Amino acid sequence: MGKQGTNGSGGDRIPENTGISLDVSIDDEVLLVSPVVKEFVASDIDVHSNTIYAGFADGGLDHAVPLNVFYDVKNAPENLSVEQAVLYIAEDEQLSDAKEYLYERRRSILSVKFLKTNTVYYYKLQVTFSDGSTGVKKGSFHTANTPRILSVDGIVNVRDIGGWATKQGKHIKQEMIYRGSELDGVVAADYKLTPKGTQDMLNVLKIKTDMDLRSGNDSNGTHALGAAVKHIYYNAPCYGQLFEEQYKQSVLDIFADLADSKNYPIYLHCTYGNDRTGTICYLLEALLGVSDEDLLKEYELSLTYYGKRLNLESINGLASQIGRYPGESTQEKVENYLLGVGVTADELQSIRDILLSD
Repeated sequence: MGKQGTNGSGGDRIPENTGISLDVSIDDEVLLVSPVVKEFVASDIDVHSNTIYAGFADGGLDHAVPLNVFYDVKNAPENLSVEQAVLYIAEDEQLSDAKEYLYERRRSILSVKFLKTNTVYYYKLQVTFSDGSTGVKKGSFHTANTPRILSVDGIVNVRDIGGWATKQGKHIKQEMIYRGSELDGVVAADYKLTPKGTQDMLNVLKIKTDMDLRSGNDSNGTHALGAAVKHIYYNAPCYGQLFEEQYKQSVLDIFADLADSKNYPIYLHCTYGNDRTGTICYLLEALLGVSDEDLLKEYELSLTYYGKRLNLESINGLASQIGRYPGESTQEKVENYLLGVGVTADELQSIRDILLSD
C-alpha cells in the first residue's frame, strides 16, 4: 500500500538504535518491464525483428514489473522485535513529497508499483523496534530507460506515452497521457476495470479526463471512472480514415482537448488500445518530435499484449499518406496535416508546452 503527503521525518525524533544495521535490497538500476521489452526498444527494428518478436509470442508482457523491496535487520538482540517498518520514496533527496509504503506486520518485503521510468528516486527505510528505538537506512536508485508499461487491474495494453525522446533533445512528460483498452467491457467483456483498478486510475494515476475514441454507441449508459472524471466520446478514425472528410471534426476535437491543460492527466483509449488509439498517438507523438523509428516502436508495443506483430501495413500506409504533406520531416508534415484539419497554431504550441520537458 502507498500513500502520499508525508516526508518521513517525524520518526527521526525517536532515538535511533545505532547498534543495529539495516540492509535494503534495491539495485542501483531498476528494470520496470520485461527484459524482452527492453531489448525490443533498444534494438534496430529492422535487423533484429525476428528475434525480438519471438519473445512476444505468447503475449502477456503488458504488465509492469514491480520493485520488490526486501529489508534485513542485523545485529539485533534476540529479545528485540520489529513493531513497524515504513519505506519512503521520493524524487528529491529531502523526501519532501514522499510516498509512504507500510510493510505488513512480520513481513520484510513489499512491492512498489507505478514508478516512473528513467528517473532517480531517493528512499528511506525506517524500522521501529519493540523498545521504541528505530533503525534508518537511506539510499537511492535509478529506474531503467524503458517505456512505462502499467498494470491496472481489469484492463490491458496500458502504458504511459511519456518518456520518449524527441529529435530536439526534449522528452515527453510522464504521468500526463496514458493509453490502453476500454474501461467498461461494453465491446470486449474482458476489458473492464475492477474496483481496485478504478481506485488506481483515480487515486494513483489521478485521471481527470477519459478521452474515449469509440463512438457514443459503444456505451452502456455509465462512465467507468464516475462522474468526477470528464468522459468524452470522439468516434475517432484509424489509419487512412484520417483523411476522410467525415472524421475531420473528430480529429479537430481531440487535439483541441489535448491543448487544454485542465484535462490532464488523460486516459486515451478505444476498445483494444491499438488501432484508433495507435493512430491518434502516432499523430501526437510525431507532432512532439519523436523519431520515425520510435513512432513505430511505440505503436508496436501493443504486441506485448497481443503477442503477434501488428498491422504494419496500416501504420506504414498512414505514414505514407502523411508523407504527402509539406514539410522536411514527419513532425512538420503532421503539423501541416493538423493545421489543414483546423487545429490552430496556438493549440499545437499549447500541446507542446504541456507535454514536452527538457
